[in-house]
Amino acid sequence: MSDALESLVLRAANERIDQIEKRIDALRPTWITVETYAERRSIAESTVRAAVKSGRLPAMAYGDTGRTYRVRADVEIGEPVVDSLESLARELSRYEIAAGRAGMTLRDFVVAACDAVVTYGVGYPNRKPDEGDPF
Repeated sequence: MSDALESLVLRAANERIDQIEKRIDALRPTWITVETYAERRSIAESTVRAAVKSGRLPAMAYGDTGRTYRVRADVEIGEPVVDSLESLARELSRYEIAAGRAGMTLRDFVVAACDAVVTYGVGYPNRKPDEGDPF
């Protein structure tokens, strides 16, 4: 093979390898500290730590103590996922307590809550948006 052809093939192969490496880097998640995450979103570090603890923000522990976390830079704090029957039972008991306080059965409470969402845009019966969360 001639030197010119060989250098052309090597250059094309190197360019292709660079393209593949860039695509891999773009797919690889970036992990940042809790402090950096909070600063970028203008929220308190305690909010980020609480989200990690409750499972609303995926994180990985690092360091010797295991108390220091890194979170993914591209993930927003979301709602926790129901991950067990225990957490589902706790959530149900919250609604049962609220229904008891309202003097209703759980079924009636759920129906009233749905009506409240439609009427007032809130999730609890007999509450207007400015009255707050009963929990």
